[in-house]
Amino acid sequence: MIADDAQDAGPIAGPIAGPIAGGAGEPFGTWLLTQVARKDWIGDLARAAKADRRFPRDGDPDTVRSHLGEQQAESDMLEAIDDAESIWLRL
Repeated sequence: MIADDAQDAGPIAGPIAGPIAGGAGEPFGTWLLTQVARKDWIGDLARAAKADRRFPRDGDPDTVRSHLGEQQAESDMLEAIDDAESIWLRL
């Protein structure tokens, strides 16, 4: 049973505002731009992002997905975001 005074505790603090950072402490978009030398889909994605002046450099993976969706990116590029996100989160 919840104590009556627990209801008056106020709102629970949520996550800190700002871009989400992987284990290396940098935003996903910034990290992705450092992957241009890769010889896989992530490298292709990174090179395309580097050429895109509107690429969300401080964006989290969902922001990058949304941006690529607006640019009508190929499904392979969207899948590359999933792979890149998995690597970024493990840093």
